[in-house]
Amino acid sequence: MSDEELGLITTAIRYGPFPPKPEHLPACHRMAERGWLTRQILAGHLTFDLSPAGITALELGVPMGDATEAMN
Repeated sequence: MSDEELGLITTAIRYGPFPPKPEHLPACHRMAERGWLTRQILAGHLTFDLSPAGITALELGVPMGDATEAMN
């Protein structure tokens, strides 16, 4: 995981759903496609937050695929 991606996860942990700066938007979309973040519209703004699978992966200290399987 890149430093930018780790920073996005840290932001979601600290602040909950957040509207990313324009320069971080591509990384947020990649993280959402990989299952780490969820996208939602809050107060008319696109925001990103940790997904349930992302939370599980962090709690268990396992790769995303293993966390997704653990949730099923």
